[in-house]
Amino acid sequence: MTRSYSLHSRRVAVSAWPELTAAIHARLEPFAIEPATSHDVELTFEAVDDRADGSAAMPGGRRVYEFPDGEVTYHDAEDRLTISVGDRVRAICEPATGRARVFVESPQPSDLYLLSHPVSSLLLMELLKRRGLYPLHAAGVALDGHGVLLAGTSGAGKSTLSVALARSGFSFLSDDTVFLQPDVSGWRIHAFPDQIDLCADTVNLFPELKDLAGEALPAGWRKRQIRAEVVYDAPISWTARPRTLIFPSVSGKSSSAIRRISPEEALFDLAPNVLLTDTAGSQQHLNALAGVVSQCACYRLDTGHDLDDAVAVVRSAIAS
Repeated sequence: MTRSYSLHSRRVAVSAWPELTAAIHARLEPFAIEPATSHDVELTFEAVDDRADGSAAMPGGRRVYEFPDGEVTYHDAEDRLTISVGDRVRAICEPATGRARVFVESPQPSDLYLLSHPVSSLLLMELLKRRGLYPLHAAGVALDGHGVLLAGTSGAGKSTLSVALARSGFSFLSDDTVFLQPDVSGWRIHAFPDQIDLCADTVNLFPELKDLAGEALPAGWRKRQIRAEVVYDAPISWTARPRTLIFPSVSGKSSSAIRRISPEEALFDLAPNVLLTDTAGSQQHLNALAGVVSQCACYRLDTGHDLDDAVAVVRSAIAS
């Protein structure tokens, strides 16, 4: 089964068995288009009985990223990215051609989260990077056209803060990943309005989400999902000019505190977003991060338990 999407004018085809196609479509639904005859990017998932068809791990290469149970390797001579997760999942990505194939030995229902989230995300981001859309691991919101990026690693509180901002009147771009692209006057951020993944602790912070807390998670699923535009009627800002860059972290205190940091410090923290594959593409990605930092006032936010206070602190930073 194949579905087509248009991610900021890049046409993407996703082919998989029905259950996996549905899981990926739940993420990419805002980008869905009618079936296209040609695509810039093709992501194909294949169920196999064994790996005798050539999907076995390639020898050599440089490790450029690690999954909890696997690794991502780049092969310079072939310009090829490979992913290995456990004993049953292998991926081969050829960024120059826009093609990636994922081989799954004897797929299980518990594989759906792994395949539809971390595996598909990493492949999609690398393929789109080669086509001028540079990914940034950050939540994105906007207020009156003022783009705000919330950057940081998993566990920093990006999703919690993006929900708090969306429910207080901010428009929504993403809770986890945005794309960067240059235009005639600098850099813009483009939305990736995926489902918001929420852990149990975050769900419990918002009374309107209390019904989610009692729902059992499917096998392999780590978090619960909501859509900001559905739950909070938050409009999607498909693009915005980045003006404020915030690195949140959970403080454990009641109130929040924010402090200005230098562009150099901000860029140092963003640099791990660059997957060190081909030299030219990696440099262009780093240039994109530097360009966005140059347009933003940069801050660290120690986010407290009082989320209304955290929202007020963010609003004050935007206004300053």
